[in-house]
Amino acid sequence: MCRFLHVTDIHVTAGRDRPEESLAALDRVVAIANGLRPPPDFVVLSGDLTDEGDRESYAALSARLAALEAPVIFALGNHDDRAAFREVFGGHPGAADAPLDHESLIGGVHVVVLDTSEPGRVSGTLEAGQLEYLAAALDRNPGLPKVLVMHHPPFLEPGAGRRWSQLGAEDTDRLARTLAGRELTLIVSGHVHLDRLRLWRGVPVVSTAGLFAASDPTAPETAEDAMRFVAGASYALCDLRDGGLDVTFLPLSERETLRVVPGSVMRALA
Repeated sequence: MCRFLHVTDIHVTAGRDRPEESLAALDRVVAIANGLRPPPDFVVLSGDLTDEGDRESYAALSARLAALEAPVIFALGNHDDRAAFREVFGGHPGAADAPLDHESLIGGVHVVVLDTSEPGRVSGTLEAGQLEYLAAALDRNPGLPKVLVMHHPPFLEPGAGRRWSQLGAEDTDRLARTLAGRELTLIVSGHVHLDRLRLWRGVPVVSTAGLFAASDPTAPETAEDAMRFVAGASYALCDLRDGGLDVTFLPLSERETLRVVPGSVMRALA
């Protein structure tokens, strides 16, 4: 089994808007990850790591992540800055302003990360060279489960989500053509600030609300392309097993313990 945590949309803003709330939420996730048994093989941070892409916020994020025992796989989102990220988090390939595309073999899983951010825009995009990179990456390590991480989820169909909330239709079609005939187990994304599972062309797409705020898709304003943010934070616990995939969405709000039923009792009832 491979176990990982999916965390997204932290929006760290060092010294500014709600910095302590998102960093406090991250501290809680770090503590949870360090205490998990079995422990996670890695933690995915799927973009919008900061709110303004400034070096100070990346430094604050790096300082908090120092306590995390599991390795981290980073993706960038529309609020991030490639050069500032690379300045703080060294060791990533490419020029300072190049898309942050990379891959890892970890926990028996092949993880590929694509940078869907486009400077100055909220919606996502993929360049032709990135899809060539993806094709070559997926052709390596046959037989291993493949996980694709990208901040913006793929376009589903007209009317399912707003243009700003996902990849465009053309980029999504080009992504689908790249994936045709290639194995892909899971897509992990962020951006929408929702705990959501989509099935896109047979591939599950998992998003979480993130650590900064959740969005309310039932709000009347969404009919006019607005986005209503509400208090809330969550992450996902993902277990890739031989028999399939488990994804558990976990809120970070305080929950009162009502009672604990001993394991011996539960096993007897099974």
